[in-house]
Formats: sequence, structure tokens, C-alpha cells
Amino acid sequence: MAEQIIEFDIPEKISTNTIYSGVHWSKRQRHKDLYIKSFFVIARQITAISECDLEFDFYFKSKPLDCDNCSYMTKLLIDCLRHYGKIKDDTPNYIHSVKISSQKGSKNKVLIKILG
Repeated sequence: MAEQIIEFDIPEKISTNTIYSGVHWSKRQRHKDLYIKSFFVIARQITAISECDLEFDFYFKSKPLDCDNCSYMTKLLIDCLRHYGKIKDDTPNYIHSVKISSQKGSKNKVLIKILG
């Protein structure tokens, strides 16, 4: 099984609680556009893969989010992988599992592990 590890600086820390409380669709679109634009730089480092397991290890400079509150950012990142053609789709046929961790770090970033 090949493994790719990519470090991505989080452009905006967004808790799933923010979205869960009912954010307008235009704000969610702004989040998606921000992440896709920011992801462009590292997308070139990633080899496309047909199917995989994904791990997202989040690090936060202050107040780490609960793991489940990183799920919205995880979704944005998976959409980035799909947008740039690194995965074909985000269905169970292509992504078998997703693991999320969260901890304190020196800056807001995520290590994305693509195991395929």
C-alpha cells in the first residue's frame, strides 16, 4: 500500500458547529472557494489514486477543536482532492475510510495521509 503525506496550512479554522448552526449557503461556498484556491499549491505534489483510506491529523496553534468538529474542514479537503483530480470521487467505492485527529501544534495545519 502506497502512502502519501501532505502538509497543508489551514487557511481558515472552521468548526463543524459553525455549519451545524445554520450558515447561509453563500458562506459555505466562500469556504469551499477559499480551500480550493489554497490547496492549489500542494495539489501538484499529490499523485492521483484510484481508491484509498484517508487520515487527517489537525494541529491548532490555540484551542484544538474536538475531532468531530474538524469534520467540515475534512469534507472541504476531500472536495479539494476531488476537484484537482487526485481522487475520482468521494463515494465508498473510492474512499474506504476517513480518520480524524486533533491536537495542539505550533500553527494551524493538517497532515493529510493518503493510503492506497
